[in-house]
Amino acid sequence: MKTRALKIEEYKKIMEIVRSGFHHEGKKFRPNSKLALALSIQANTGLRIGDVLQLTPKNFRDGKLYIREKKTDKEQSRPVHSRLIEIVLNYAMENGIKGGDNLFYRLSVRAVQKHLKFITDYLQQDDISTHSFRKFYAHTQYENSEHNIELVRDLLNHSSVGITQRYLGVTRKEVEEASKNHFVG
Repeated sequence: MKTRALKIEEYKKIMEIVRSGFHHEGKKFRPNSKLALALSIQANTGLRIGDVLQLTPKNFRDGKLYIREKKTDKEQSRPVHSRLIEIVLNYAMENGIKGGDNLFYRLSVRAVQKHLKFITDYLQQDDISTHSFRKFYAHTQYENSEHNIELVRDLLNHSSVGITQRYLGVTRKEVEEASKNHFVG
């Protein structure tokens, strides 16, 4: 199954469900602020879920996010929205999490995937996974930057625009059609 980017309405619905809980097929899904924070960070930073789950409050300082990505071993230091930092630090304070302590102690990638699968089954969506949140970030940034694919490539820390094109669902055929059909007289 290939995952796709979330639409904004789907993102909001999933987050509402995670924050409020629900009943499905005789099972109760309790409100889960830890999961909500992890998915929110992913949707607002474009990080892979494995990197999100390694974060500490210290990763958010001076208006920036500082991280070394697990998959690429690349360091990142980039500004993030002040509201995201405020949410992260409030969560840490409310849950007694100190500066160097893991924000998501005892929450594994597999557990996040399992919770999300339960939610997407409830919503009758089978092409959404944790990676959909990273793709959502990519699509949002792409649209907000007036289709600056190089910017999105850099934000996602991709090594090539080709990888970013696959994230965005840009096909070779679309590139060729756009090129063929463009003419300014």
